[in-house]
Amino acid sequence: MKYFPNLSTAFRLLIGLSLGFSLLAWLTTDLNYTEFADFFDLSIQSIALSLTCVVISGVISAYRWQFLFPDPGKPKFRRLFMVENTGIGLNSIAPIRILAEPVQFSYIAIKDKYDGASVIASLIIGRMIDLTVTLTTIGLGLLLSPTPTKLDDGFWTGIGILSVATLTVIAISLSLDRWKWIQKFPVLINYVNVWKELFYRPKRLIIILLLTNIKWILLGIAAWIISEQMNLEIHITQLYVMILVINIVGSLLPGLPSGLGPFEFATTVVLGLYGISKEASFAFGLVTHGIFFAPPIIIAIANILIYGPPLLKWGNIYINTPPDSLKNTKVNNSPLN
Repeated sequence: MKYFPNLSTAFRLLIGLSLGFSLLAWLTTDLNYTEFADFFDLSIQSIALSLTCVVISGVISAYRWQFLFPDPGKPKFRRLFMVENTGIGLNSIAPIRILAEPVQFSYIAIKDKYDGASVIASLIIGRMIDLTVTLTTIGLGLLLSPTPTKLDDGFWTGIGILSVATLTVIAISLSLDRWKWIQKFPVLINYVNVWKELFYRPKRLIIILLLTNIKWILLGIAAWIISEQMNLEIHITQLYVMILVINIVGSLLPGLPSGLGPFEFATTVVLGLYGISKEASFAFGLVTHGIFFAPPIIIAIANILIYGPPLLKWGNIYINTPPDSLKNTKVNNSPLN
């Protein structure tokens, strides 16, 4: 059993702390603190409504995750809801945001002894679908409502790079079994079978894409409620696209614990493109950040207290050879076929 390398973790931690402090220093430079404080005058009702949208989004996300597992014997929805939010919660408070998938894998594959290949495939497929939906939405948003600056080229470059990376992962995942040496590794065979089973079921894939859109739209509504309270003059459709951009940038850049720094930086820069002041953008970023990540952090604490901490080590991973549900993906009597 092997734990994450201490030296590598320490190096990433140093980068996260350094970048987080640097971004906060930039954000607080020349800030009008009186004007900045005025934007925090929010009603309890609006905060509660935003939090409700975030929680429902988490429910939808966990329900979607269940669809990414092969039938039969998939993990229970309640377990997936707790585990997914635990991964997100722990990931959000870490300076190096690489914990979500390892934590989720730990609970489902190592603790629950569910087929490891299926868990890995479900996590990767979920991430690829998230990227596909968000990049498509951002692209359409930029076409319908270009930013009033020359930064469009930068956005399109980023979309292009992430799109190529996403398509590459999908193509490799669907074609791995064509390589003869793969037959020596049952985990890789099972991994490919999970991908193929999903693509053999177009109805299920459509449902997953629909759930993914609903999940992100709910987060957009949560942000829009806060923007209305702060009297930010920005259309809900523009804000929705910007929230997707902010989430991608905020999740890619390392920062302080709770992801402090990158999320607020992305918010201030993106909203600034539409003429929103630094004070308003920074305040909006802080409030939205807190609302987005408070529920997963609370759920993570509850889950750890009830079920114990994750086992962040690789070993004793349960692998079926192959899973019964994947022996013949074409002959499956699921009503979603």
